[in-house]
Amino acid sequence: MVLSGQLRAAIENADIQAYFQPLVRARDMRVVGFETLGRWFHPEFGPIPPPEFVKLAEENGLITPLTDLIMRKAIDAARQWPNDVRVSVNVSPVQINSDLVDQVRDIIKKSGLDPHRLELEVTEDVLIKDFDQTASMFSRLRALGIQVAMDDFGAGFTSMGNLRRLNFDRSRLTASSPWTCPITAAHRRSCARCSCWRASSISR
Repeated sequence: MVLSGQLRAAIENADIQAYFQPLVRARDMRVVGFETLGRWFHPEFGPIPPPEFVKLAEENGLITPLTDLIMRKAIDAARQWPNDVRVSVNVSPVQINSDLVDQVRDIIKKSGLDPHRLELEVTEDVLIKDFDQTASMFSRLRALGIQVAMDDFGAGFTSMGNLRRLNFDRSRLTASSPWTCPITAAHRRSCARCSCWRASSISR
């Protein structure tokens, strides 16, 4: 409980830092965006691993303000980048509800960022929830101009069919995913394409 209170204070004081990892387009090695990585440097314990403090936030009702803080920091940074460079922010499965759409709409409106430059990343856990509700929420986000990406596909038990049904703008495979696909060359190429940006997402 002590650590959760300290996390709450860190969020309120904006002490959670945003770091950025480049997203590179394979065909020409061009940086097309940056993935946002939240980092918490505890004054006593040092760096707290993201899976630990994200889980702590989920269990203590702090995930919404945590995501809000990281998203605002990410968007503030993105406003300084070229207009064709996107910023990607991870979203917890706990947040897959209608409130997320309102939250994101509010942040985008206040920031002035082109919504097409924002991408939300989710994991396979979102597909364990109500599939129709998830699909509806994704549609509402896309109606705002926001893209939705699947992170680490293959870490859970989601089928390729569900991946196609939700029509993600980008999907990233886990290291082992290609080997879970049928072993023909055509199927492997199909799986590999899922880890790249969709052509419609990167055309200019």
